[in-house]
Amino acid sequence: MFPERRMLRNTARREPVVMPASDTYKMRLTGKNALLYAQILNILAAGSPCKQERITNSVMIGKYAEVFEYLSKLTAEQVSTIAERLAGVLEVRIDLNTLQEIMRIEREQNEKRQRQMQQCEWLVAHGASNTMILNMCAMLASADIKKLRSEMNLPVAVGRRKTLELEEQLTVADYWEKLCEQEKDSYTRYQMLHKAFPDYDLSQLNTAISEYLK
Repeated sequence: MFPERRMLRNTARREPVVMPASDTYKMRLTGKNALLYAQILNILAAGSPCKQERITNSVMIGKYAEVFEYLSKLTAEQVSTIAERLAGVLEVRIDLNTLQEIMRIEREQNEKRQRQMQQCEWLVAHGASNTMILNMCAMLASADIKKLRSEMNLPVAVGRRKTLELEEQLTVADYWEKLCEQEKDSYTRYQMLHKAFPDYDLSQLNTAISEYLK
């Protein structure tokens, strides 16, 4: 009578999704590193705040309840003494899938930072203010700009900069509006703007745009 409804009920049944096992690298700690081993013992003694981890290890926690209880009562000196004897006892498991993803993100972030450092160098060379640079290069800090200015021997300009004449301000602002329609990247827009008005530095051009947009 209601075929659509029956179809929905039937298609609502789904087979359980089996997640693939992670690629795990196992590494036994055999070196003399009592400080690291002591940290691991302290973590073990404190108990895991992760519910899933406690469930996974519930059998061992129950079987070696006395060991865990004793660990929780050890003094710092006793922990250090035991830690010195743990070489070859501990094993670390590394989820390579997760490690690969972390490294990918780190590589991308590093490449992005390098690009922004190159952009910063061009911006400094063409008279951009620190505020302009920070707005365009979000991964950089004031210290990065300060260091680069020192290396390039181009400190922050002191004093009031010469402003453009009103007619020239309007010309610059009109050109900027057209650039905004054509190009989304602000750094590229400023490159194109400076190429069109090479007699002015970026701070002067930015002031002209800001005055027009007020």
